[in-house]
Amino acid sequence: MGYDVDIADFGLPDGLISVVTPFTQKAIVKVHGIRSDNDGYRDLGRYKLPKLLKIIKPGLLILIGDLRMYSYVVDIPNIPYTVAVLPVDGSPVPNAWLPILEKFDEIVSVSEFGMNELKKVGINSTLIPFGVDTSIYHPLGEDTISELKKTADLPMDKWIWGTVMRNQPRKNLPDLFLAFKKFDEIYPDKSILYVHSYPEDKIGWDLFELARYYGIAPKIRFTREFFDVSQLILNSIYNVADMNITATCSEGFGLTTLESMATGTSQIAPAHTAIAELVSPNCGELVKVERALMGTALVHEYLVSIDDFVDKMVKVYENPGLRDWYARNALEKAKKYSWDLVVQKWVKLLEGF
Repeated sequence: MGYDVDIADFGLPDGLISVVTPFTQKAIVKVHGIRSDNDGYRDLGRYKLPKLLKIIKPGLLILIGDLRMYSYVVDIPNIPYTVAVLPVDGSPVPNAWLPILEKFDEIVSVSEFGMNELKKVGINSTLIPFGVDTSIYHPLGEDTISELKKTADLPMDKWIWGTVMRNQPRKNLPDLFLAFKKFDEIYPDKSILYVHSYPEDKIGWDLFELARYYGIAPKIRFTREFFDVSQLILNSIYNVADMNITATCSEGFGLTTLESMATGTSQIAPAHTAIAELVSPNCGELVKVERALMGTALVHEYLVSIDDFVDKMVKVYENPGLRDWYARNALEKAKKYSWDLVVQKWVKLLEGF
């Protein structure tokens, strides 16, 4: 859109790389690594971001992530106008956030859920959701999907439940595995669970052992790679699933759900936080919340009803026409989140500065 953009990335060590964007060969984005050499990810750019701001002197600083990732920024002397993009993934908004949030020049909510939770504590925000590149994430033809299944060693004659997520506690993979186990007891050997998640992530579970614990190891397929997977391959992973499912405990947005919807895939997701507004209305089934848990940050997380989850799986499996209707609706809704449309909202916001 003609704006000069630099990226400060606390995941990268000190240094500078240049990235050609996929939108035009003329758009070069400079990516500055601001990770401290000795602290890994822990300092979140706390020491190197102030130095970078003095060098590049941006007219506007846009922060994207959980508040804990960039709360220190409000204490940096002489910072430029600052926009905080805040995914709110539970309720209530902690009181400890308020003095920090009030110091930003603008707050962007990425979901109606988040915007409403902030409003409850007197914080106004502008709603601009995350987007999806519909030129990358899109439906593939039946012949192509058949070839992809062969390449991935997926059975051609079974229903495929797909799931894409990080193997971390909030994603609640044990309940997802348990729901699949119970579905398989109703319809033995009629489906598999296709999992795109690192099975041995140190912050999550040993998913190989978890599958053995539930007795479903032969019926689970893991993608061959999890790290450094291209978006084109990820589009293929979404496409081979008959249904995308998640039992996540909370979501600030639900980007993998949106990407899956853009491939024309229907959804089963919990009826809570921001993910519910992506799936509703009529893009899939929403699973009842059984109870809420208070997390250590004093923000609730939510556990789904396993019985209701299984009921929703059975309902869609027994009604393929319903699945197809949900899939069409999901595709049309995802188009409304195209980056081509979302970026116009950003332009409007930026012009206000």
